[in-house]
Amino acid sequence: MKIIYPTLVEQSCQFMEQQGIKAEKAEVYKMMVRDGMLTQTGEPTKKAIKQGLVTAFNQRHANLKDFKREYSIFGNYGKDEFTQQDGIWYVSQILLDEINQNLANGKYSYDEKLQVETYFNFRNYENPHKSISETKGAFHPLYTPYDDSEFCFADGKVAIPESIVEDIIYRAGNGELDLDCEKLKQMLESAKE
Repeated sequence: MKIIYPTLVEQSCQFMEQQGIKAEKAEVYKMMVRDGMLTQTGEPTKKAIKQGLVTAFNQRHANLKDFKREYSIFGNYGKDEFTQQDGIWYVSQILLDEINQNLANGKYSYDEKLQVETYFNFRNYENPHKSISETKGAFHPLYTPYDDSEFCFADGKVAIPESIVEDIIYRAGNGELDLDCEKLKQMLESAKE
């Protein structure tokens, strides 16, 4: 079984490695809990924030400028690549692809990797179908033009109505979206049967 350590432990170990210090993650975790820097569940304590070991992240930014100030890695991208849902900013699918490609090709510095990691740690891309705002944010720009009232829930997850799927196919056909619609068309056909 693989143990997943808190981000602060991972970052501390990476920093120590860069300094030529070999450290076991389990020992770093125990030390940080013992010294009052982490709770047993891995959350940074007020002491850690006060001592500057970690920054308290406010993921709700009033505007795109504030978001880009905290995540400078996104500073050069235009406003169309972003959407704000329930106060949280999300990047477009195009930008997500670029981020993943840059990570795979090792194009980010250590600090840029930390920004990317922090961005993903505070957003639910793994299973965004639990809320309308997460669904709209994670799949920007597919669902962002539609009003929340157009969505519904089925089995505790956001369900995308036929009318929205049809409109996405239409938008892609007009060149508004860079999207291969074959799977959407197949899904729509099977739903109609």
